[in-house]
Amino acid sequence: MIGIAFIGSGSIVEERHAPEAFKNKGVNIIGYYNRTPEKAKILSKKYGGIVYISIDKLLEDVNVDAVVVSSINKLHSEHTIQALEKGKHVLCEKPMALTLDEAKEMIQSSKKANRILMIAHNLRLEPAFVAAKAVLQSGKLGKVISFTSVIGSEGPECERNLPTDNLWFYHKNLAGIGVLGDLGIHSVETLNYLLEDEFEEVSCFSVTSDKKFSNGEFITVEDNSTCILKTKSNIIGTMSASWSYYDGWTSAMVLYCQNGVIRINSNPKIPLIINMKDGTVYKEDISDYCNSQDGSGIMKMFVNSIETNSEPVLNGEAGISALKVILASVESSRAGQSVKIL
Repeated sequence: MIGIAFIGSGSIVEERHAPEAFKNKGVNIIGYYNRTPEKAKILSKKYGGIVYISIDKLLEDVNVDAVVVSSINKLHSEHTIQALEKGKHVLCEKPMALTLDEAKEMIQSSKKANRILMIAHNLRLEPAFVAAKAVLQSGKLGKVISFTSVIGSEGPECERNLPTDNLWFYHKNLAGIGVLGDLGIHSVETLNYLLEDEFEEVSCFSVTSDKKFSNGEFITVEDNSTCILKTKSNIIGTMSASWSYYDGWTSAMVLYCQNGVIRINSNPKIPLIINMKDGTVYKEDISDYCNSQDGSGIMKMFVNSIETNSEPVLNGEAGISALKVILASVESSRAGQSVKIL
């Protein structure tokens, strides 16, 4: 049994990480730390485990083999490095860090400690995207030429039923990056996975046009962004991320290929549709992928990696690859020009 503890007890832990850990037969939930202890106590009552008075106490516990870092963006790298240095495996929420230097230090700490570092990019694990990957690998559609990707929600305050003032997502000093760091980074990481190509240039427009605090002032991070992206092999496309899609969550993607088009989540009733060049339409059956899925798949992958002492596909390198694009997008938006991706 792998002893897991949680740094941060917010909605992502409450709705995903804790219940998936609880259901996993290979996991023993040891405890929780949260800056607001009441949240940790709720999880403790529901899933078992103790409430720690500090992160130090959590990391000193010999029963803790692995840590899930779900604190505010600003503290992801600090908490991850602390845990790795104490010999704990780490599952870190996205974005893994707010700078490339922080992300590199996280990866270095993982290697030095000989412990697993995994980043919680769950979108690529969704059955429709896994099935789309299989179609691309079959070769029947040929090379991807272009793409469009749209990801968005009503915003954290609607999802959590909280006032905007109470959400760290909307405060730049805590989140660092707005909707690109929350949602856009998922699309980028999934595009990396599907295209098997690196992005080398981005031109981005980001605005704060909708979300406001209770005093009527706009939040201090961007709430809507659109990027034009180009890969090293000259695949070009657009990626839009928004906290202002008031008809609910969307993560739609269209890949335009030499021999046809793949539409992922464009139709809520049919997650994967393939339109061939000759006019043939395939509505792909993804039931096998759905049946093999275990929640988001994140905890299952993390636990399996620890049990088998193997590197997860969603490792630090995958995380930093997506982060590079997001940081370049932020730079492009502020500079008003396209930016080369490091």
